[in-house]
Amino acid sequence: MAEGKEAPSGWKPHEDKGIDIMKTPLLSHSTKDGFRIWTFDQPRSSANVLGLRAFDAMERELELLESKKVPASGLLIRSAKSGVFLAGADLKELHAFKTKDLEDMVKRGQAMFERLASLPFPTICLIDGICLGGGYELALACDYRIASSRKKTKIGLSEVQLGLLPAWGGCSRLPRLIGIPKAISVISSGKAFPASKALKLGMIDAVTRPEKLDQEAKKLLAKGKKRALPKVPLCSRGTGYLMAFLAKRKIREKTYGNYPAPLRAIEVICKGAGEPLKFSLDRELRSFVKLAETEVSKNLVRIFFLQDRAKKSALGLGSAKVKKPHAETVLVIGAGVMGAGIAHWLASRGKRVLLRDIEPDFVAKGLTGIQKLFEAGIRRGIISAHEAGQGMDRITPCSAEVDPGSADLVIEAVPEKLDIKRKVLEELEPHLSEDCLLATNTSALSIDQLAKGLIRPDQFVGLHFFNPVHRMRLIEVVRGKGTSSETLRRTVSLVREIGKFPVLAWDSPGFLVNRVLMPYLGEAIHLFEEGENMRRLDEAMLKFGMPMGPFRLLDEVGLDVSRHVSEDLSDRLAHFSFPSTILEILAHNGQLGRKEGKGFYLYGKKGSTPHPNPFARRLRRPAPPRRNNAVLADQMALVMVNEAARILEEGVVNSSKDIDFGMMLGAGWAPFRGGPLRYADHEGITRVVLRLEKLHQKEGAPYRPCDLLIAMARKAKKFHHLNNSRRYSIRTRKTVVPAK
Repeated sequence: MAEGKEAPSGWKPHEDKGIDIMKTPLLSHSTKDGFRIWTFDQPRSSANVLGLRAFDAMERELELLESKKVPASGLLIRSAKSGVFLAGADLKELHAFKTKDLEDMVKRGQAMFERLASLPFPTICLIDGICLGGGYELALACDYRIASSRKKTKIGLSEVQLGLLPAWGGCSRLPRLIGIPKAISVISSGKAFPASKALKLGMIDAVTRPEKLDQEAKKLLAKGKKRALPKVPLCSRGTGYLMAFLAKRKIREKTYGNYPAPLRAIEVICKGAGEPLKFSLDRELRSFVKLAETEVSKNLVRIFFLQDRAKKSALGLGSAKVKKPHAETVLVIGAGVMGAGIAHWLASRGKRVLLRDIEPDFVAKGLTGIQKLFEAGIRRGIISAHEAGQGMDRITPCSAEVDPGSADLVIEAVPEKLDIKRKVLEELEPHLSEDCLLATNTSALSIDQLAKGLIRPDQFVGLHFFNPVHRMRLIEVVRGKGTSSETLRRTVSLVREIGKFPVLAWDSPGFLVNRVLMPYLGEAIHLFEEGENMRRLDEAMLKFGMPMGPFRLLDEVGLDVSRHVSEDLSDRLAHFSFPSTILEILAHNGQLGRKEGKGFYLYGKKGSTPHPNPFARRLRRPAPPRRNNAVLADQMALVMVNEAARILEEGVVNSSKDIDFGMMLGAGWAPFRGGPLRYADHEGITRVVLRLEKLHQKEGAPYRPCDLLIAMARKAKKFHHLNNSRRYSIRTRKTVVPAK
């Protein structure tokens, strides 16, 4: 067993007389009391996955069991990993396969799981931790499935989130286990369910405490072989086709048809239910291979690898280890919406938090907000009441006079005003311990400007949390000219420790996400001023794949905040232009967006549908719409592509991967399109440049394609070719375009 891993409780493998334990690098086999035990434990990995080596080992063992060379009266399958049973297929292997290899791998898995299902004695999966995708398909091939009540235990078929579908029997066996409607819901959503919910759905047979898994297994083994799932059709073909039609209509309403995987999965489930099992499995195979070849699936799989990179990669900071231990005590300055949100998240992740503001009433209000966040987490089943209580206990309210010397990290989250932030930072720094990190939570203010009066600028860093903190998974880690690599390594380590994804950026106007997002919002306002319908513009971007349209987003952010960020960018970037007149008029009339109940839209009671604000509609020209939705969406997307390419050209970020990943997590860029620069690669850089040049000739300077795009079009390059180029790395960053 790998060092540092928890030993599985009970049923510990041991060597019976006359029986050798066969070991492979990731699967060990043993016998106890007449029962065969398989234990997955992939070396040098925190998770078990199903790949070629796992298949080799399982097939060898199945041959022994089928030939009775190893006598057994039952089979138990478990994991030696703490918190992980099987996380699914080995995506690195699948990603590298060509079509024929992929087809062979699916066939092999189907055949192997069918052999497992056909063993003449009871088979049981002991699920203690994550059991997703192919891992749950293996469990479906067993007679019984027992899960632990551990919080880490999550069960589901997540393939649609990668643009694929379950093809090792998931689409065929699950409907035969729990029925067609529930199977459609489980598979088309790709959700991972806690053990209690999986039990209610019928996905597993029992839930028990981790230490009781073996005791429960003995009870089920005593029952003998379970009746096999039906291999005959579950319904008539006509019924299956009707169910598929109705279910697919609901999915299309939500996704505008941009994600083919859930639609194809529904088709396989419903049509396969009207056929014998072997024909349904063949449907799985054909559909999986077709989906794997789509651009959507390739982009969604790429997101998985980008997330893995954000979790583990050095991100260009070198291989040196962090010298200072992780921060245990964090002082948060400012108990407003952002400060309270940051304090809540840190406390929920086990950090001791000191929450400070200039007035006790502000701290009290912040604590009330934090309490509401914990209560919402309880209602949604994310945390227990006990865990929420522990989280609140980790937060200590304190006055402005508290000694910050005990803090390992200080996060300043006061109002977004340069003079206020500088005053707070300069007054605070002399009282900090020598190795304490000092961070500012800002969405746009210059890190270098804020660091001007500091004694130790090397320990100062920007930490841009996105709002709402408990929902947004991205944090921009912003490096000033004086910020040391050690400070960045410590900060990135903390971000990962609290369950967020870091993206690194140099200090630059708007950093990454706001720099790319604001031209898009400005373009939407510009089109609105020209006479385009606000709702139509929002609808165009929803169909494009964004989670909400630009005007709904402006209202959510707040028109005052959007105006502040746009003015900052206009002051600091020579090329940036933002039509702010409408924002000024709305703000002057107290119409600041959702928080005030009115902005571009009018907001009623919670849950009601917002309606366009007549006051805002009167601010546009009474010109008829001239472009269709696809053209409008393309124009709004192209300004993001241009700005994204420009910040890569300036060296604000390390690679196109950072931009695509940051925009998907920080701004909700359509995941199936892979990010703005991946979108540009797919559309063709030459086409992007021609389209921008046409807009430039018609509308003026803001649409001029940046130099990098023009150069790439001439050389027929793509952005993924630049990922390893030192020319665009942080280490050789260009100077930012001078301010006006």
